[in-house]
Amino acid sequence: HRAVRLMRHQAQNRSDHDTFLLGLGQLWAAGVDVDWDQGVDRDHSLVTLPGYPFAAERHWVEHNSAAAWLAGGGSAGVPAAGTTAGAAPATAGGASTVESAMLRIWSQCLGVSNIDRNANFFEIGGDSLIAISVAMTAGHEGLDLTPQDLYENQTVAALAKVLSARYAEGGLARQSMDDVVSPPVPPNVAYFLEYGLRDLGRWRVPVILGLRPDVGEADVRAVLTAVTGAHDALRLHLVERAGTWDQHIAEPAEFTELATRTLPDGLVAGSPQERDAVLSLLDEQVREHQVIVPLAATLIRGAAGGPSYLALSLHGIAVGAGDDGVARDVLLTDLFTAFNQQLSGQEIALAPVSASWREWSQRCAGLTNHPAVLASREYWLDIARRATVSVAGPETAERPGAGDLVRLSAPLSAADTGEIDDARRRLRLPVEEILLTALGRAVAATVGEGAVAVDLGGRGR
Repeated sequence: HRAVRLMRHQAQNRSDHDTFLLGLGQLWAAGVDVDWDQGVDRDHSLVTLPGYPFAAERHWVEHNSAAAWLAGGGSAGVPAAGTTAGAAPATAGGASTVESAMLRIWSQCLGVSNIDRNANFFEIGGDSLIAISVAMTAGHEGLDLTPQDLYENQTVAALAKVLSARYAEGGLARQSMDDVVSPPVPPNVAYFLEYGLRDLGRWRVPVILGLRPDVGEADVRAVLTAVTGAHDALRLHLVERAGTWDQHIAEPAEFTELATRTLPDGLVAGSPQERDAVLSLLDEQVREHQVIVPLAATLIRGAAGGPSYLALSLHGIAVGAGDDGVARDVLLTDLFTAFNQQLSGQEIALAPVSASWREWSQRCAGLTNHPAVLASREYWLDIARRATVSVAGPETAERPGAGDLVRLSAPLSAADTGEIDDARRRLRLPVEEILLTALGRAVAATVGEGAVAVDLGGRGR
């Protein structure tokens, strides 16, 4: 079945009216009877459409660069001088390896056999859901691709060019990391350990899952064993020695850290009292961790025959607490997949990760000596010294504790949200930059003029 989008995606610059009409046209082309008289105040007019061009397809015998030229009198199978046996064959049509991979992934996710490298993703049936599918498929094949990349580069040619340049400039070539016993601590983790929360173990992301009554402790252990085995970030241990931090990644093993608790008698399932009791046990789990434990799990049993709960708390280092929940969603997907397989009697088989924590740590270490990083080092050091305004007052030498932080939420009205979205599309700026501008104005109006330094939390990986 094919889905047709009648509403504009937030990343698209097309107007809502044009998006709706394009969707109606797609429905009409698919054989749906569309009432074109709705919302039309004038008579229809006939227009002449241009002729439909025939789709040009090449039928060409591609040159095989791995085949060696034979000099006159040479024996078969012996390469002539100047050739290299076993050279890698050129990609068909002169396309790069990344471009060929993207063409294949687009064809698979869109269900289109032949895709032109300059075809627009959203004009050949793509939408935000398919963009996520493309990004996930590319990630499984080792390509660092996000849906936002597709929104900004809507053809295979443009997308491949951006990805190839990103890999070349960033030095993110893949390499074998199996022989690295203790990978170096990534820069963002080192920054957190030195300047972040004083209670290192309290920076955690809580997750509560409702379980069916037939889910037993053995099922939960099997699922957590499979998930921690698939994600080495959940087996991470940070150890401080002589003022420096080392990270060790344990080998996959059975998950033995599952705690069990029982709710008090008399609680009604689904009642506010039951909810408060579950949250209290989760808060207790978070408070007791003064060291960095990537994953803590508590099986909370309810009344006989009632629902049980799985309370998880994941350290912010492992799940990227500043990445808008992307890593958390990946983990939840694997948890749901593992539970479905376990409860249906299947063997738990999770999709492999595109880049392990060990590999990512090693690649980050390699980037510290990259020429682009060294060239911009003085610029960022100079920027950090320019701050003249502090929102919280004079800085203290002591790092903040968990009790020093509070999160305040202020929802925007529909009108304000619409204005921000309109400004984003007209100025072609990400929402983060617009909100950062608003923050600067608010600080200037409240504290005074000057330069303020803002630490932005983003995707750790």
